[in-house]
Amino acid sequence: MSNPGLGVDFLGASLVEVEQHPPDILVIEKNLLLVDPQRQAMALLRRNVWLSLRKIAAIAIPSLIQTDPRGEVLQRQNEELTCEQIPKPANAFDFNKYLHLLNTSYSSLQVDSSLLAALQELSKQGVTIVILDIQRSMQIERMTAAAKQTWFTHLRQLLPAGARVAYRTSPSYDNGELYCDSSHLNDAGRRLFSAWWSQELTQIQKAMH
Repeated sequence: MSNPGLGVDFLGASLVEVEQHPPDILVIEKNLLLVDPQRQAMALLRRNVWLSLRKIAAIAIPSLIQTDPRGEVLQRQNEELTCEQIPKPANAFDFNKYLHLLNTSYSSLQVDSSLLAALQELSKQGVTIVILDIQRSMQIERMTAAAKQTWFTHLRQLLPAGARVAYRTSPSYDNGELYCDSSHLNDAGRRLFSAWWSQELTQIQKAMH
C-alpha cells in the first residue's frame, strides 16, 4: 500500500509485530484513524502524533522494543521527545490551516478502512482495542468540537464499544504552559496525562478479568 494518507502504511512495522504477537490490550490514538480527504496533509499530522505519543499509543510490545533488532521503528518509540523537536505553526495563517485540516478531516466522516479492518480482526482474536482521544488544548478542542463529535459518532457505528472495544478521552487542559504548541503536551503536561492514563489503563485491565 503506497497511499501516504492511509494509517496502515504509517503503522505497518508496528502492526506486523502486533499481528504476529497479539497483546492483551492495543491502544490506538484516534488521529491514526483519521483520513485527509485531500490526502495531502494527514501524513504530517500522523507524524506529529507519532512523535508526541511514542509509547503512549502502545502499538508496540515493550519486550519486543528492547530485544528485537529488526524493529527500528519500534525502538524509536522509546525515545524522549522535547518541545524543540515538534514543528510549530509559524504564524496565525498556519494555525488556521491546521484547524481547517482537522475540521475537514472530521467532517468528511472518513475512517481509515485498512486500519479499521485490522482492529476489527484483532478484536475477534481476543485483543482488547482501546481508541484513545488525547485532547489538544481547550482552544483547539472548542474550535473543532462539532465536527469531531460527528466523526466519533460515525466511528462508533463502525467500531461499536463492547467487550473488546473501549473508548477513552483524556482531559483537555486550559493551561498554555502545559503544551508545546497547543496540541502537544510538554513534560509537565505529559506528567498530568500519565497520571490520568495510568488510572484508566488499570480500570481497563481490571474489566478484562
